[in-house]
Amino acid sequence: PTLQDAWYFGNKLKQYSIAEQGAIAFPVFVILLSTMIPISLYVTVEFVKIGIALFLEQDVKMYDEETDRRMRARTSNLVDGLGQVTHVFADKTGTLTRNEMVFKKCYVDGVKYGEASSFDREICTALGATENKKLVDFLRCMAICHEVNAELEDAKSSHTHYITVDGEKSGL
Repeated sequence: PTLQDAWYFGNKLKQYSIAEQGAIAFPVFVILLSTMIPISLYVTVEFVKIGIALFLEQDVKMYDEETDRRMRARTSNLVDGLGQVTHVFADKTGTLTRNEMVFKKCYVDGVKYGEASSFDREICTALGATENKKLVDFLRCMAICHEVNAELEDAKSSHTHYITVDGEKSGL
């Protein structure tokens, strides 16, 4: 007797090719044997990392127009380090950005500028208003002085001193 002869399957049993059987059996065996093989968690994590790396390679924003190449993940450890990056503040040598940095957002005097794609419109509207002296000063300082640290005068005061890298208080 064969499986087709079994009464409980009826006529609904489909014949699968060897390739289809292998494609179905592999994940089934991985799931079934994962409780018996302690290394399976490590293998599963590696498969997930490879999957994420493949998704990153397909990201259209990870494309370099100059070289006409997409991002290429050469290691599965790329995903581990990528999740830990929160801010990229400066690229003094220009090796990463080729000195082509794009200013996206800023926070001046309690107002956040730069939500979504309306940043240019927001800044131009705010600069047109005469009462936005702090915003004008902020943008002027960004254009003139690129290396300034803001420090509070003391914990109780809200007055801020702007200090240059060489320690002078003449940053602004």
